[in-house]
Amino acid sequence: AICSELRSELESGKRSPTAQDSDHLARGLWLEQWLAESKAQATTLGLQQLASAVGKQDVCVLFRNNHFCTLYRPREDLLCSLLTDISFQEVDTAIWESVELHGGTGGLLGPDFCSALKKGSASSSGEADPLGTDGNGSFSASQEDSIAAVQALGFDRDQAIAALLSVDWSGPEDAIDALLDDG
Repeated sequence: AICSELRSELESGKRSPTAQDSDHLARGLWLEQWLAESKAQATTLGLQQLASAVGKQDVCVLFRNNHFCTLYRPREDLLCSLLTDISFQEVDTAIWESVELHGGTGGLLGPDFCSALKKGSASSSGEADPLGTDGNGSFSASQEDSIAAVQALGFDRDQAIAALLSVDWSGPEDAIDALLDDG
């Protein structure tokens, strides 16, 4: 943590803070907040400027989340990143992830740039439902709890489901590990 030695020293009561200490702590707090808000190596302003610079049907490369990603703008209202994470391999139709201009996580998209995760996607040929639902397109209560647990850490529903599928629904911790390890 930023300024952790200074904080420990002041919290232990060894000395009173000086004006310079207060300034360092204020800057440290600001830096911690900035790091938390930009941990994906992208700011809202940067993403908005990128979106305005990338034209319809343009392809470009962006360094984000510690790796290069291929971006494509299929239409004016959508900017997409090509999926390369192994954690999404169980969702055969997932090819793209929408890039959210506010910095949040995007949704998984298929080749038609529509959601890659649709309830009730079990085939009528009797094959098992690829999403692991109950056959009626609904997740069990424990699956919904696992999805919610992954979402609580900032991932969207599509990412949570894809990660849980990649670890055979073994649990939110494994799904989060898969998302973080393969991201």
